[in-house]
Amino acid sequence: MEQYKKEFVDFLLEKGALKFGEFILKSGRKSPYFVNTGMLNDGESISRLAYFYAAKINDIFKDDFDLVFGPAYKGIPLSTAITISLARDFNINKGYAFNRKEPKGHGEASKEEKQKNWIVGSKITDNQKIIMVDDVFTTGDTKYESIELLSEIADALTFSGLIIAVDRQEIGINEADAIQQFVEKTGISVDSIVKITEIIDYLSESGKLTEEQKEKLESYLRSYGTEDARRAIGMGRIIERSKSIIPACDVSLDKFESILRETADVEGVGAYKIGFFLGLDYGLPRVVEIARKHTKKPIIYDHQKAGTDIPDMGKKFAQVCKKAGVDAVILFPFASPITEYEWIKASQEEGLNIIVGGRMTHPRQVEGDYSNSKDKDYTKIFKDLGFDQDITGFIKAFGPEEIYRLAARMGVTNFVVPGNNPSLAEPIINMLKTECKVTPAIFSPGLVAQGGDLTEGGKLAETLGVEFHGIVGRGIYNAESMRRSALELSSKL
Repeated sequence: MEQYKKEFVDFLLEKGALKFGEFILKSGRKSPYFVNTGMLNDGESISRLAYFYAAKINDIFKDDFDLVFGPAYKGIPLSTAITISLARDFNINKGYAFNRKEPKGHGEASKEEKQKNWIVGSKITDNQKIIMVDDVFTTGDTKYESIELLSEIADALTFSGLIIAVDRQEIGINEADAIQQFVEKTGISVDSIVKITEIIDYLSESGKLTEEQKEKLESYLRSYGTEDARRAIGMGRIIERSKSIIPACDVSLDKFESILRETADVEGVGAYKIGFFLGLDYGLPRVVEIARKHTKKPIIYDHQKAGTDIPDMGKKFAQVCKKAGVDAVILFPFASPITEYEWIKASQEEGLNIIVGGRMTHPRQVEGDYSNSKDKDYTKIFKDLGFDQDITGFIKAFGPEEIYRLAARMGVTNFVVPGNNPSLAEPIINMLKTECKVTPAIFSPGLVAQGGDLTEGGKLAETLGVEFHGIVGRGIYNAESMRRSALELSSKL
Protein backbone atom coordinates (compact mmCIF):
# COMPACT_ATOMS: atom_id res chain seq x y z
CA MET A 1 0.00 0.00 0.00
CA GLU A 2 1.43 3.37 -1.03
CA GLN A 3 2.60 5.68 1.75
CA TYR A 4 0.21 8.50 0.81
CA LYS A 5 -2.73 6.10 1.22
CA LYS A 6 -1.62 5.15 4.73
CA GLU A 7 -1.21 8.81 5.62
CA PHE A 8 -4.67 9.55 4.22
CA VAL A 9 -6.32 6.87 6.37
CA ASP A 10 -4.50 8.18 9.46
CA PHE A 11 -5.59 11.71 8.51
CA LEU A 12 -9.25 10.67 8.28
CA LEU A 13 -9.04 9.04 11.72
CA GLU A 14 -7.24 12.01 13.23
CA LYS A 15 -9.91 14.45 12.00
CA GLY A 16 -12.85 12.20 12.93
CA ALA A 17 -13.84 11.86 9.27
CA LEU A 18 -13.61 8.06 9.58
CA LYS A 19 -15.45 6.50 12.49
CA PHE A 20 -16.29 2.96 13.59
CA GLY A 21 -19.44 2.02 15.47
CA GLU A 22 -23.04 1.74 14.32
CA PHE A 23 -24.41 4.19 11.76
CA ILE A 24 -27.72 4.23 9.90
CA LEU A 25 -27.13 5.21 6.26
CA LYS A 26 -29.62 6.98 4.01
CA SER A 27 -30.36 3.59 2.46
CA GLY A 28 -31.49 2.33 5.87
CA ARG A 29 -28.54 -0.03 6.21
CA LYS A 30 -26.76 -0.35 9.52
CA SER A 31 -23.10 0.29 8.75
CA PRO A 32 -20.18 -0.45 11.12
CA TYR A 33 -18.27 2.58 9.82
CA PHE A 34 -18.90 6.05 8.45
CA VAL A 35 -16.85 8.38 6.25
CA ASN A 36 -17.73 12.07 6.33
CA THR A 37 -15.36 14.35 4.42
CA GLY A 38 -17.63 17.22 5.46
CA MET A 39 -15.64 17.17 8.71
CA LEU A 40 -12.65 18.47 6.74
CA ASN A 41 -13.87 22.04 6.70
CA ASP A 42 -10.96 24.24 7.73
CA GLY A 43 -7.92 25.54 5.87
CA GLU A 44 -5.47 22.94 7.17
CA SER A 45 -7.86 20.03 6.55
CA ILE A 46 -8.84 20.99 3.00
CA SER A 47 -5.18 21.59 2.18
CA ARG A 48 -4.17 18.12 3.37
CA LEU A 49 -7.18 16.51 1.69
CA ALA A 50 -6.26 18.20 -1.58
CA TYR A 51 -2.71 16.85 -1.29
CA PHE A 52 -3.97 13.25 -1.15
CA TYR A 53 -6.17 13.81 -4.21
CA ALA A 54 -3.20 15.37 -6.00
CA ALA A 55 -0.97 12.43 -5.02
CA LYS A 56 -3.51 10.03 -6.52
CA ILE A 57 -3.77 12.06 -9.72
CA ASN A 58 0.01 12.21 -10.01
CA ASP A 59 0.19 8.47 -9.35
CA ILE A 60 -2.20 7.66 -12.22
CA PHE A 61 -1.99 10.48 -14.76
CA LYS A 62 1.24 12.40 -14.05
CA ASP A 63 0.65 15.61 -16.08
CA ASP A 64 -1.24 13.97 -18.96
CA PHE A 65 -4.43 16.03 -18.57
CA ASP A 66 -5.55 19.65 -19.00
CA LEU A 67 -8.09 20.48 -16.32
CA VAL A 68 -9.56 19.39 -12.98
CA PHE A 69 -13.34 19.68 -12.88
CA GLY A 70 -15.43 19.51 -9.70
CA PRO A 71 -19.23 19.08 -9.89
CA ALA A 72 -21.12 21.45 -7.58
CA TYR A 73 -21.27 21.62 -4.66
CA LYS A 74 -18.62 19.47 -2.97
CA GLY A 75 -16.46 19.49 -6.08
CA ILE A 76 -16.11 23.28 -5.96
CA PRO A 77 -13.56 23.58 -3.12
CA LEU A 78 -12.00 20.25 -4.10
CA SER A 79 -11.14 21.24 -7.68
CA THR A 80 -9.68 24.53 -6.51
CA ALA A 81 -7.58 23.11 -3.68
CA ILE A 82 -6.39 20.11 -5.71
CA THR A 83 -4.95 22.28 -8.47
CA ILE A 84 -3.11 24.33 -5.83
CA SER A 85 -1.60 21.13 -4.42
CA LEU A 86 -0.71 19.81 -7.88
CA ALA A 87 1.24 22.98 -8.62
CA ARG A 88 2.82 23.32 -5.18
CA ASP A 89 3.63 19.69 -4.36
CA PHE A 90 4.05 18.03 -7.76
CA ASN A 91 5.00 20.88 -10.11
CA ILE A 92 1.92 20.15 -12.26
CA ASN A 93 0.20 23.42 -13.16
CA LYS A 94 -3.30 22.84 -14.55
CA GLY A 95 -6.60 24.67 -14.71
CA TYR A 96 -9.64 24.10 -12.54
CA ALA A 97 -13.36 24.58 -13.18
CA PHE A 98 -16.71 23.85 -11.61
CA ASN A 99 -20.33 24.34 -12.57
CA ARG A 100 -23.08 26.49 -11.13
CA LYS A 101 -26.20 24.71 -9.94
CA GLU A 102 -28.32 27.40 -11.59
CA PRO A 103 -27.23 29.15 -14.84
CA LYS A 104 -26.71 32.91 -15.00
CA GLY A 105 -28.67 33.18 -18.24
CA HIS A 106 -31.83 31.47 -19.45
CA GLY A 107 -33.26 30.06 -22.66
CA GLU A 108 -31.39 28.83 -25.74
CA ALA A 109 -27.68 29.57 -25.72
CA SER A 110 -24.62 29.02 -27.87
CA LYS A 111 -21.63 27.04 -26.60
CA GLU A 112 -19.91 30.28 -25.62
CA GLU A 113 -22.98 31.49 -23.74
CA LYS A 114 -23.38 28.14 -22.00
CA GLN A 115 -19.76 28.35 -20.92
CA LYS A 116 -20.33 31.82 -19.50
CA ASN A 117 -23.65 30.91 -17.86
CA TRP A 118 -22.66 27.58 -16.32
CA ILE A 119 -18.90 27.35 -15.78
CA VAL A 120 -16.67 29.09 -13.24
CA GLY A 121 -12.87 28.87 -13.54
CA SER A 122 -10.77 27.83 -16.52
CA LYS A 123 -12.38 27.82 -19.94
CA ILE A 124 -13.48 24.46 -21.29
CA THR A 125 -12.14 24.07 -24.83
CA ASP A 126 -12.31 21.44 -27.55
CA ASN A 127 -10.11 18.32 -27.26
CA GLN A 128 -9.24 18.86 -23.60
CA LYS A 129 -8.45 16.00 -21.23
CA ILE A 130 -10.50 16.43 -18.08
CA ILE A 131 -10.24 14.78 -14.67
CA MET A 132 -13.37 14.97 -12.52
CA VAL A 133 -13.12 15.00 -8.72
CA ASP A 134 -15.79 14.48 -6.07
CA ASP A 135 -15.99 13.32 -2.47
CA VAL A 136 -18.06 10.15 -2.89
CA PHE A 137 -19.91 8.09 -5.47
CA THR A 138 -23.51 7.23 -4.62
CA THR A 139 -25.79 7.11 -7.65
CA GLY A 140 -23.50 9.08 -9.95
CA ASP A 141 -26.23 11.56 -10.96
CA THR A 142 -24.03 14.67 -10.62
CA LYS A 143 -21.29 13.00 -12.67
CA TYR A 144 -23.64 12.08 -15.52
CA GLU A 145 -25.04 15.64 -15.50
CA SER A 146 -21.53 17.12 -15.58
CA ILE A 147 -20.51 14.98 -18.54
CA GLU A 148 -23.62 16.04 -20.45
CA LEU A 149 -23.10 19.70 -19.61
CA LEU A 150 -19.43 19.80 -20.58
CA SER A 151 -20.13 17.92 -23.82
CA GLU A 152 -22.58 20.67 -24.77
CA ILE A 153 -19.92 23.32 -24.16
CA ALA A 154 -16.95 21.82 -26.04
CA ASP A 155 -16.31 19.10 -28.61
CA ALA A 156 -14.11 16.00 -28.53
CA LEU A 157 -13.52 16.12 -24.78
CA THR A 158 -11.70 13.23 -23.14
CA PHE A 159 -12.72 12.41 -19.59
CA SER A 160 -9.53 10.82 -18.36
CA GLY A 161 -10.99 9.64 -15.07
CA LEU A 162 -12.98 10.36 -11.93
CA ILE A 163 -11.26 10.51 -8.53
CA ILE A 164 -13.17 10.17 -5.24
CA ALA A 165 -11.92 10.07 -1.66
CA VAL A 166 -13.06 6.67 -0.36
CA ASP A 167 -14.61 3.85 -2.34
CA ARG A 168 -17.02 2.06 -0.01
CA GLN A 169 -17.09 -0.82 -2.53
CA GLU A 170 -20.78 -1.26 -1.82
CA ILE A 171 -23.78 -2.21 -3.95
CA GLY A 172 -26.95 -0.13 -3.86
CA ILE A 173 -30.30 -1.16 -2.44
CA ASN A 174 -31.18 -2.45 -5.91
CA GLU A 175 -28.13 -4.77 -5.69
CA ALA A 176 -26.39 -2.76 -8.43
CA ASP A 177 -22.79 -1.58 -8.37
CA ALA A 178 -23.23 2.10 -9.25
CA ILE A 179 -19.54 2.65 -10.02
CA GLN A 180 -19.39 -0.37 -12.32
CA GLN A 181 -22.52 0.84 -14.10
CA PHE A 182 -20.98 4.30 -14.51
CA VAL A 183 -17.80 2.84 -15.99
CA GLU A 184 -19.78 0.63 -18.38
CA LYS A 185 -22.05 3.48 -19.51
CA THR A 186 -19.42 6.20 -19.89
CA GLY A 187 -16.12 4.37 -20.38
CA ILE A 188 -14.63 6.63 -17.69
CA SER A 189 -12.47 4.95 -15.07
CA VAL A 190 -13.23 5.62 -11.40
CA ASP A 191 -10.43 5.60 -8.86
CA SER A 192 -10.36 6.46 -5.18
CA ILE A 193 -7.57 7.64 -2.92
CA VAL A 194 -8.26 4.50 -0.94
CA LYS A 195 -10.77 1.62 -0.89
CA ILE A 196 -12.49 0.33 2.23
CA THR A 197 -10.79 -3.06 1.78
CA GLU A 198 -7.42 -1.25 1.77
CA ILE A 199 -8.43 0.60 4.93
CA ILE A 200 -9.26 -2.70 6.63
CA ASP A 201 -5.94 -4.25 5.60
CA TYR A 202 -3.85 -1.28 6.69
CA LEU A 203 -5.55 -0.71 10.03
CA SER A 204 -5.48 -4.43 10.81
CA GLU A 205 -1.78 -4.75 10.03
CA SER A 206 -0.93 -1.63 12.04
CA GLY A 207 -2.99 -2.75 15.04
CA LYS A 208 -5.38 0.21 14.83
CA LEU A 209 -8.44 -1.96 14.23
CA THR A 210 -9.77 -4.39 16.82
CA GLU A 211 -10.68 -7.95 15.86
CA GLU A 212 -14.32 -7.15 16.62
CA GLN A 213 -14.27 -4.08 14.37
CA LYS A 214 -12.59 -6.04 11.58
CA GLU A 215 -15.14 -8.86 11.87
CA LYS A 216 -18.04 -6.39 11.66
CA LEU A 217 -16.54 -4.60 8.65
CA GLU A 218 -15.88 -7.84 6.77
CA SER A 219 -19.32 -9.21 7.64
CA TYR A 220 -20.90 -5.99 6.30
CA LEU A 221 -18.94 -6.20 3.05
CA ARG A 222 -19.79 -9.86 2.56
CA SER A 223 -23.45 -8.82 2.62
CA TYR A 224 -23.38 -5.50 0.79
CA GLY A 225 -19.97 -5.26 -0.85
CA THR A 226 -19.28 -5.22 -4.56
CA GLU A 227 -18.03 -8.40 -6.19
CA ASP A 228 -14.43 -7.16 -5.90
CA ALA A 229 -14.87 -6.36 -2.21
CA ARG A 230 -16.40 -9.75 -1.42
CA ARG A 231 -13.62 -11.51 -3.27
CA ALA A 232 -10.96 -9.41 -1.52
CA ILE A 233 -12.46 -10.10 1.91
CA GLY A 234 -13.28 -13.73 1.15
CA MET A 235 -14.90 -15.82 3.84
CA GLY A 236 -11.76 -16.09 5.89
CA ARG A 237 -9.83 -19.23 6.69
CA ILE A 238 -11.83 -21.65 8.79
CA ILE A 239 -8.78 -23.79 9.54
CA GLU A 240 -5.31 -22.32 10.04
CA ARG A 241 -3.57 -25.39 8.64
CA SER A 242 -3.48 -25.74 4.85
CA LYS A 243 -4.13 -29.49 5.17
CA SER A 244 -6.06 -31.38 7.83
CA ILE A 245 -8.62 -34.07 8.50
CA ILE A 246 -12.08 -33.32 9.84
CA PRO A 247 -13.93 -36.01 11.81
CA ALA A 248 -17.55 -36.24 10.60
CA CYS A 249 -19.35 -36.87 13.87
CA ASP A 250 -22.62 -38.53 12.85
CA VAL A 251 -22.77 -40.38 16.16
CA SER A 252 -24.40 -40.31 19.60
CA LEU A 253 -23.53 -37.57 22.07
CA ASP A 254 -21.44 -39.94 24.20
CA LYS A 255 -19.54 -41.13 21.13
CA PHE A 256 -19.00 -37.53 20.05
CA GLU A 257 -17.44 -36.69 23.38
CA SER A 258 -15.21 -39.76 23.08
CA ILE A 259 -14.04 -38.59 19.65
CA LEU A 260 -13.20 -35.18 21.12
CA ARG A 261 -11.31 -36.64 24.08
CA GLU A 262 -9.21 -38.91 21.90
CA THR A 263 -8.47 -36.56 18.97
CA ALA A 264 -8.64 -32.93 20.16
CA ASP A 265 -4.87 -32.72 20.65
CA VAL A 266 -4.03 -34.41 17.33
CA GLU A 267 -2.35 -31.66 15.35
CA GLY A 268 -3.64 -32.92 12.01
CA VAL A 269 -7.29 -32.64 13.09
CA GLY A 270 -8.39 -29.22 11.83
CA ALA A 271 -12.07 -29.06 12.84
CA TYR A 272 -15.12 -31.17 13.71
CA LYS A 273 -18.19 -31.58 11.52
CA ILE A 274 -21.49 -32.22 13.26
CA GLY A 275 -24.66 -33.09 11.39
CA PHE A 276 -28.42 -33.25 11.92
CA PHE A 277 -28.09 -36.49 13.91
CA LEU A 278 -26.41 -34.70 16.79
CA GLY A 279 -28.07 -31.35 16.23
CA LEU A 280 -31.66 -32.58 16.15
CA ASP A 281 -31.36 -35.37 18.70
CA TYR A 282 -29.55 -33.43 21.41
CA GLY A 283 -29.91 -29.77 20.46
CA LEU A 284 -27.25 -27.80 18.63
CA PRO A 285 -26.36 -25.44 21.52
CA ARG A 286 -25.77 -28.42 23.85
CA VAL A 287 -23.58 -30.18 21.28
CA VAL A 288 -21.44 -27.07 20.81
CA GLU A 289 -21.22 -26.56 24.57
CA ILE A 290 -19.84 -30.09 25.02
CA ALA A 291 -17.39 -29.60 22.17
CA ARG A 292 -16.05 -26.44 23.80
CA LYS A 293 -15.17 -28.38 26.95
CA HIS A 294 -12.56 -30.27 24.94
CA THR A 295 -11.43 -28.08 22.02
CA LYS A 296 -11.23 -24.60 20.56
CA LYS A 297 -11.03 -25.99 17.03
CA PRO A 298 -13.77 -24.87 14.62
CA ILE A 299 -17.17 -26.55 14.77
CA ILE A 300 -18.79 -26.97 11.35
CA TYR A 301 -22.52 -27.64 11.17
CA ASP A 302 -23.76 -29.71 8.24
CA HIS A 303 -27.56 -29.78 8.19
CA GLN A 304 -27.52 -32.29 5.29
CA LYS A 305 -28.44 -30.49 3.06
CA ALA A 306 -29.03 -26.92 4.17
CA GLY A 307 -29.94 -24.37 1.54
CA THR A 308 -32.68 -26.28 -0.29
CA ASP A 309 -35.61 -24.43 1.31
CA ILE A 310 -37.24 -21.13 0.33
CA PRO A 311 -35.01 -18.02 0.35
CA ASP A 312 -36.56 -16.47 3.49
CA MET A 313 -35.60 -19.44 5.67
CA GLY A 314 -31.91 -18.65 5.25
CA LYS A 315 -32.01 -15.86 7.84
CA LYS A 316 -33.65 -18.08 10.47
CA PHE A 317 -31.22 -20.89 9.79
CA ALA A 318 -28.20 -18.56 10.13
CA GLN A 319 -29.52 -17.02 13.34
CA VAL A 320 -30.05 -20.42 14.95
CA CYS A 321 -26.54 -21.57 14.00
CA LYS A 322 -24.93 -18.35 15.21
CA LYS A 323 -26.79 -18.50 18.52
CA ALA A 324 -25.72 -22.11 19.01
CA GLY A 325 -22.08 -21.07 18.64
CA VAL A 326 -20.98 -22.95 15.53
CA ASP A 327 -18.13 -21.44 13.50
CA ALA A 328 -19.16 -22.48 10.00
CA VAL A 329 -22.09 -23.95 8.10
CA ILE A 330 -22.23 -26.19 5.04
CA LEU A 331 -24.77 -25.28 2.35
CA PHE A 332 -25.87 -27.36 -0.64
CA PRO A 333 -28.27 -24.85 -2.25
CA PHE A 334 -29.96 -27.04 -4.85
CA ALA A 335 -33.33 -25.23 -4.67
CA SER A 336 -32.48 -22.17 -6.81
CA PRO A 337 -29.88 -19.45 -7.34
CA ILE A 338 -32.14 -17.06 -5.38
CA THR A 339 -32.14 -19.43 -2.42
CA GLU A 340 -28.37 -19.77 -2.65
CA TYR A 341 -27.90 -16.01 -2.74
CA GLU A 342 -30.17 -15.35 0.24
CA TRP A 343 -28.82 -18.19 2.41
CA ILE A 344 -25.22 -17.15 1.79
CA LYS A 345 -26.06 -13.50 2.43
CA ALA A 346 -27.91 -14.37 5.66
CA SER A 347 -24.97 -16.44 6.91
CA GLN A 348 -22.57 -13.63 6.01
CA GLU A 349 -24.66 -11.14 7.97
CA GLU A 350 -24.44 -13.38 11.03
CA GLY A 351 -20.66 -13.59 10.70
CA LEU A 352 -20.64 -17.31 9.97
CA ASN A 353 -18.02 -18.93 7.77
CA ILE A 354 -19.63 -20.70 4.83
CA ILE A 355 -18.72 -23.88 2.96
CA VAL A 356 -20.70 -24.43 -0.23
CA GLY A 357 -21.10 -27.73 -2.02
CA GLY A 358 -22.57 -28.57 -5.40
CA ARG A 359 -21.37 -32.05 -6.31
CA MET A 360 -21.97 -34.99 -4.00
CA THR A 361 -20.12 -38.27 -3.55
CA HIS A 362 -22.84 -40.70 -4.61
CA PRO A 363 -23.87 -41.52 -8.21
CA ARG A 364 -26.95 -40.35 -10.14
CA GLN A 365 -26.91 -36.82 -8.75
CA VAL A 366 -26.91 -35.03 -12.11
CA GLU A 367 -28.56 -35.65 -15.46
CA GLY A 368 -26.75 -38.33 -17.49
CA ASP A 369 -25.03 -39.75 -14.41
CA TYR A 370 -25.56 -43.50 -13.90
CA SER A 371 -24.86 -45.83 -11.00
CA ASN A 372 -21.64 -47.69 -10.66
CA SER A 373 -22.58 -49.11 -7.29
CA LYS A 374 -21.92 -52.79 -6.73
CA ASP A 375 -24.48 -52.97 -3.94
CA LYS A 376 -27.71 -52.54 -5.90
CA ASP A 377 -28.84 -52.69 -9.49
CA TYR A 378 -30.75 -49.42 -9.55
CA THR A 379 -31.55 -49.77 -13.22
CA LYS A 380 -33.49 -52.95 -12.42
CA ILE A 381 -35.10 -51.35 -9.35
CA PHE A 382 -36.43 -48.42 -11.36
CA LYS A 383 -37.59 -50.72 -14.14
CA ASP A 384 -39.49 -52.86 -11.61
CA LEU A 385 -41.18 -49.66 -10.42
CA GLY A 386 -42.63 -49.18 -13.90
CA PHE A 387 -40.19 -46.74 -15.51
CA ASP A 388 -39.64 -47.45 -19.21
CA GLN A 389 -36.35 -45.56 -19.22
CA ASP A 390 -33.60 -45.57 -16.66
CA ILE A 391 -33.67 -42.58 -14.28
CA THR A 392 -30.59 -40.38 -14.14
CA GLY A 393 -29.96 -37.34 -11.91
CA PHE A 394 -32.68 -34.78 -11.32
CA ILE A 395 -30.24 -31.86 -11.57
CA LYS A 396 -28.94 -30.48 -14.86
CA ALA A 397 -25.33 -31.47 -15.52
CA PHE A 398 -24.07 -27.86 -15.34
CA GLY A 399 -26.08 -27.08 -12.17
CA PRO A 400 -23.41 -27.86 -9.55
CA GLU A 401 -20.83 -25.80 -11.40
CA GLU A 402 -23.13 -22.76 -11.32
CA ILE A 403 -23.70 -23.30 -7.59
CA TYR A 404 -19.95 -23.12 -7.01
CA ARG A 405 -19.53 -20.13 -9.32
CA LEU A 406 -22.25 -18.03 -7.67
CA ALA A 407 -20.85 -18.78 -4.21
CA ALA A 408 -17.34 -17.79 -5.28
CA ARG A 409 -18.61 -14.49 -6.69
CA MET A 410 -20.28 -13.76 -3.35
CA GLY A 411 -16.95 -14.08 -1.57
CA VAL A 412 -17.15 -17.72 -0.47
CA THR A 413 -13.72 -19.37 -0.50
CA ASN A 414 -14.52 -22.72 1.13
CA PHE A 415 -16.11 -25.53 -0.90
CA VAL A 416 -17.19 -29.14 -0.61
CA VAL A 417 -15.78 -31.18 -3.50
CA PRO A 418 -16.05 -35.01 -3.59
CA GLY A 419 -12.87 -36.80 -2.61
CA ASN A 420 -13.74 -40.12 -4.22
CA ASN A 421 -13.71 -38.89 -7.83
CA PRO A 422 -10.48 -37.02 -8.74
CA SER A 423 -11.45 -36.67 -12.42
CA LEU A 424 -14.59 -34.81 -11.31
CA ALA A 425 -12.82 -32.79 -8.62
CA GLU A 426 -9.99 -31.40 -10.76
CA PRO A 427 -12.06 -29.28 -13.21
CA ILE A 428 -14.19 -27.96 -10.32
CA ILE A 429 -11.10 -26.90 -8.37
CA ASN A 430 -9.53 -25.26 -11.43
CA MET A 431 -12.71 -23.28 -12.01
CA LEU A 432 -12.79 -22.18 -8.36
CA LYS A 433 -9.19 -21.03 -8.55
CA THR A 434 -10.21 -18.74 -11.41
CA GLU A 435 -13.32 -17.41 -9.68
CA CYS A 436 -11.76 -16.84 -6.23
CA LYS A 437 -9.24 -14.06 -5.75
CA VAL A 438 -7.75 -15.88 -2.77
CA THR A 439 -6.65 -19.50 -2.50
CA PRO A 440 -9.78 -21.65 -2.10
CA ALA A 441 -10.03 -24.32 0.57
CA ILE A 442 -11.41 -27.69 -0.51
CA PHE A 443 -13.34 -29.85 1.96
CA SER A 444 -13.51 -33.41 0.64
CA PRO A 445 -15.93 -36.10 1.81
CA GLY A 446 -16.11 -39.58 0.31
CA LEU A 447 -12.78 -40.66 1.75
CA VAL A 448 -11.75 -43.99 3.29
CA ALA A 449 -15.16 -45.75 3.67
CA GLN A 450 -16.45 -44.36 0.33
CA GLY A 451 -13.30 -45.20 -1.56
CA GLY A 452 -11.50 -41.86 -1.66
CA ASP A 453 -7.79 -41.74 -0.91
CA LEU A 454 -6.42 -39.10 1.47
CA THR A 455 -2.93 -39.26 0.05
CA GLU A 456 -4.14 -38.82 -3.52
CA GLY A 457 -6.48 -36.02 -2.45
CA GLY A 458 -3.65 -34.21 -0.69
CA LYS A 459 -1.36 -34.60 -3.70
CA LEU A 460 -4.03 -33.31 -6.11
CA ALA A 461 -4.65 -30.28 -3.90
CA GLU A 462 -0.93 -29.57 -3.68
CA THR A 463 -0.55 -29.87 -7.45
CA LEU A 464 -3.48 -27.53 -8.05
CA GLY A 465 -2.35 -25.09 -5.36
CA VAL A 466 -5.35 -25.19 -3.00
CA GLU A 467 -5.91 -25.98 0.66
CA PHE A 468 -7.24 -29.46 1.42
CA HIS A 469 -9.27 -30.81 4.33
CA GLY A 470 -10.39 -34.42 4.24
CA ILE A 471 -13.72 -35.19 5.89
CA VAL A 472 -13.60 -38.65 7.48
CA GLY A 473 -16.47 -40.31 9.36
CA ARG A 474 -16.52 -44.08 9.71
CA GLY A 475 -12.76 -44.25 9.15
CA ILE A 476 -12.38 -42.64 12.58
CA TYR A 477 -15.42 -43.34 14.74
CA ASN A 478 -15.58 -47.05 13.79
CA ALA A 479 -11.86 -47.57 14.42
CA GLU A 480 -10.61 -49.63 17.33
CA SER A 481 -8.53 -46.63 18.42
CA MET A 482 -9.92 -43.32 17.21
CA ARG A 483 -6.78 -41.49 18.27
CA ARG A 484 -4.47 -43.84 16.39
CA SER A 485 -6.72 -43.68 13.34
CA ALA A 486 -6.71 -39.85 13.40
CA LEU A 487 -2.91 -39.82 13.65
CA GLU A 488 -2.50 -42.32 10.80
CA LEU A 489 -5.00 -40.61 8.52
CA SER A 490 -3.59 -37.12 9.06
CA SER A 491 -0.08 -38.42 8.37
CA LYS A 492 -1.24 -39.43 4.87
CA LEU A 493 -1.73 -35.77 3.97
